[in-house]
Amino acid sequence: MEQVKTIVSATSGEATELLHPLNPDDFVGTLRDEAARALGVGLKQMKLIVGSVELKDDSCTLREALGGRRITYLLTSAAVAYKENVKVVEDAQDAYKVCKTIEFPEPSDPPLNVNMMPIIIGDPDSIPQECR
Repeated sequence: MEQVKTIVSATSGEATELLHPLNPDDFVGTLRDEAARALGVGLKQMKLIVGSVELKDDSCTLREALGGRRITYLLTSAAVAYKENVKVVEDAQDAYKVCKTIEFPEPSDPPLNVNMMPIIIGDPDSIPQECR
């Protein structure tokens, strides 16, 4: 068995080149990762197909899973694939909640310019007096 360098759409027949070719001893899960990365989609959207069977066991090697057959993919929509990860709030009023209002001091004249000043978190003495 040769390296897997591309993955083919089961619907359009279009081939997509993987960013990193995979060896027969690599795992199906690695192919799923690489294919999702190459296509710019989420892992849960990737359905890997060999013949007419979906590969669900990511822990077997490509040699075991493919047995010399061609692998294709189907994509499911993100809305379907990630439905369980989205919580819809029925009585939602706003997308955020104001917890506290903060007032910032007026800028100094001339303006203070601080770039990557090293400080120690929790130690106010590590901040120069003019920057406090």
